[in-house]
Amino acid sequence: MGQRWYERYPRMVPAASFLLAMALTLLSAWAIEQVEAQRRQAQAHAAASVIASALDRRAHSYISYMRAGTMLLGMKQDPSREDFDTVADGMLEDAEYHGQQGIGWLRVLTPEEVPAFERQMRHFVPGFTVHPGRDLARQFVVPMTYIAGLNPRNAATLGYDTYSEPIRRAALDRAFATRQLTATEPLSLAMHTHPGEWQGFVFYMPVYAAGHHARPIGLISAPFNAGSFLASIIALEKLQDLEVGLYDSRIAPERTIARVDVPGRHGHKTVSETLDLGGRRVIVAVTVPDGQLSRTTWVALVMGTAIAVLLAAVARIVSRKAEEDRASLAWLTEQASIRASLTRELNHRVKNTLANVLSLIALTKRRARGLDEFVEGLQGRIRALSATHDLLTDREWGPTPLRKVVEAELAPYLRGDDLAVSLHGADVDLAPNDALSLGLAVHELATNASKYGALSVPEGRVDVSWAMTEDGTCRLDWREKEGPPVPTERRRGFGTDLIEKIVAHELGHKVDLDFVVTGVRCTLYVPVRAPSVFQIRARKAKDGPAH
Repeated sequence: MGQRWYERYPRMVPAASFLLAMALTLLSAWAIEQVEAQRRQAQAHAAASVIASALDRRAHSYISYMRAGTMLLGMKQDPSREDFDTVADGMLEDAEYHGQQGIGWLRVLTPEEVPAFERQMRHFVPGFTVHPGRDLARQFVVPMTYIAGLNPRNAATLGYDTYSEPIRRAALDRAFATRQLTATEPLSLAMHTHPGEWQGFVFYMPVYAAGHHARPIGLISAPFNAGSFLASIIALEKLQDLEVGLYDSRIAPERTIARVDVPGRHGHKTVSETLDLGGRRVIVAVTVPDGQLSRTTWVALVMGTAIAVLLAAVARIVSRKAEEDRASLAWLTEQASIRASLTRELNHRVKNTLANVLSLIALTKRRARGLDEFVEGLQGRIRALSATHDLLTDREWGPTPLRKVVEAELAPYLRGDDLAVSLHGADVDLAPNDALSLGLAVHELATNASKYGALSVPEGRVDVSWAMTEDGTCRLDWREKEGPPVPTERRRGFGTDLIEKIVAHELGHKVDLDFVVTGVRCTLYVPVRAPSVFQIRARKAKDGPAH
């Protein structure tokens, strides 16, 4: 069964868990912000309506007082300062005048009437002069005559011809034409100020003498500081956390009458309400704050991120545990496979060993002259097998050096300084089965030499040498010398058959065994196999440990 995708990519599960949790968190934050945006927009609509209603209520309340004042002043052909003060004091006491900058009385004159008017006013205001000068081309001259609440800032407006200024003149013409209260466009209330300073508007209410309606005798003026007017309403209605603007005719920067901003807050949507103030269309605009996440959204983001990290950590722990379990299962499977292979190999080798022992018993029996000879020969050969087996076991049945095999069989003749045996050859590793066969052959040659050959006399010598051949085999030469002469007539023994038949068959090469007079000579060809051919775990070792 193939690996599942999450087994092939174990890090994907934690990443997917984190991304999914973060996606849900962001979706929740987006939903919260949508609800919060709707709430803010509804709040802005309500605030705009409240501010517009308050502005309209206050303006109309004050306009009502102004109309009452016109009726009182209209009873006089030429209202005096005392008449004006009486009306103004009553208006200032009863009206809500937040943002109102004083009440003024303006006479309506023709250019020809200006000199007499100036002489009359100098009795009350020394040095009174209509300024900035008469323009005989204009129909009217409308100088500021009286001011209630006179102060150093507005004192400079006494005698100022309001009809000489274009914005005020336009409002006065509308007042004359409609005979109704009229408001100016946005303007600077104080003289000698820059545009935008003391920004506001002025109400003009024409006053007609009783029974004379050809032209007004004057006008009541009421300047309003739009910023103070708007701020007082915002403070009263407790709407300080909103951005509010007051615009003339349309919402545009150049049409701004007043504006209240909230530091550090910006908006992108505006809701508005429209009202009429003195014949002018005034717009109250409330900006919906934007660019800042609500506290609820921040909490959702923080909590969602923490949950996402926690889920990713848990998923990573689970995936690592699963990965470790899969590695353990793979290792156990490999070990089971190795144990099965070892069992099969052990079974095969035991069978081979038993077969060899049976063959040794059978051949030894046929060649033995008596029980003692049979036991002695059989014991020696079994000891040879045992010695080679011990060597192979020490080598874990892996590649076994040829020198070690020869030394194990010739160990009894290699004591101390005894030079009866000499070994020469390069390092060559043999397969386990080939080492067993070679060990039997060397044992038989050594046994024969110790009984009848060079190792049976003190002066005898045995030279064993080996070297690799061109065809990839190892040639081993056994040479005996200075031993007893080898008889030409001899009985063929078990050792000869063992070497020439069994060993030659096991090694897969012919064995050259010569019984020359000067000593026995034997040449064996031992195959040198690659470890991957006979080593059970060679391929696994090459591929590296299982993960």
